[in-house]
Formats: sequence, structure tokens, C-alpha cells
Amino acid sequence: FLCIHTEMSLLPPMPRFMDVQGCKLRISVFETCSSGNPLHIAAQLGDCDAATEILKCEPKYAKELNKEGLTPLHLSCMEGHLEITERLVKSNRELCVLKDKYYGNTPLHAAAMKGRVDVVKVLLEACPESVKQVSTATGQTCLHTAVVYNKFEVMIILYLMPRIAAETPLCTSLPQENNSRL
Repeated sequence: FLCIHTEMSLLPPMPRFMDVQGCKLRISVFETCSSGNPLHIAAQLGDCDAATEILKCEPKYAKELNKEGLTPLHLSCMEGHLEITERLVKSNRELCVLKDKYYGNTPLHAAAMKGRVDVVKVLLEACPESVKQVSTATGQTCLHTAVVYNKFEVMIILYLMPRIAAETPLCTSLPQENNSRL
């Protein structure tokens, strides 16, 4: 169950409610007291049942950025919540190519950075073209990110998967002067 406690003084006059597994979620409280919408919280905490119900009620939440500039899929991927990741990409595979606000990383970059092997596999299966996305801030592909963060298993997956290797500019020059080839 996903619930939040707050003081009455923080509540707006007419909040909206959403019933998730018998737990009343006060949407306005989440938006006031958290760094994102209820789906961000469920994705980060790994509450798959709550995430599924929230996604049914408010599918637009899946594309929203929290205060850190991340989507619920970014959070799910960073935390390694496989089932939530699967449900999010199944609901809309376009989520795989959404970039975060501050670094321009995709959820695949986030999973590669944290070494989330199973999550990387789910993302690649759902949206193989996401492997071509380059970080806005660093000019790195997800393979570059895996190398920088020493995530060997992720590097192997990205490098050896024939479909991925054939479609990815693995060793291309990067736009910034100080970056190097792999």
C-alpha cells in the first residue's frame, strides 16, 4: 500500500482522491509533499500493484518529470524494479526514449549506470531503438555509460547482442572535444 501522512495545514481545499487497493491516495498531497506524482513514488518504492492502478487511472503520469527531472520509468530502472519497468513499457513503449531534464539520459542510460542487467534486457526488448539515444549532457550512448560506471555485465549485453551491435554507433566519435572513442 502506498500512503502518505501530512499535516492538515498542507492540504489544499478540495483535493482529488484515487482509490488504490482500498487506500485513499490524496493526489494533491503527493504533488505537494513529494518530488513527483503518485506514479513516481510507486515506481521508486517498487509498489507494482499501486503503480498499475495509478497508471490505469492517470496514464499521463507516466510521462511527467519529477523535481529531479526524471520520469517514473527512470526511477523504476534505477531501482531495478523489473515488474514495474515491464508494465510501464508495455503501457507505452515511447517512455523508453524520454530523456531526463538535466542530463538528457534515457531510462536505458539509467539502468546501464546502475548495472541493472534484467532491466536493460526488458528495455532493449521493448524498444531496441532506445540504444541509439545519446545523452544530451555527455554525448554518451548507454554503452559508453556502462563503460564509465564499470558495469561489465551491461557492457557485454550491449556489445554482444547482434541486433544491438548492428544498430548502434558503438565506437563513433562523440560531439564534445574531451570525449574519446570506446
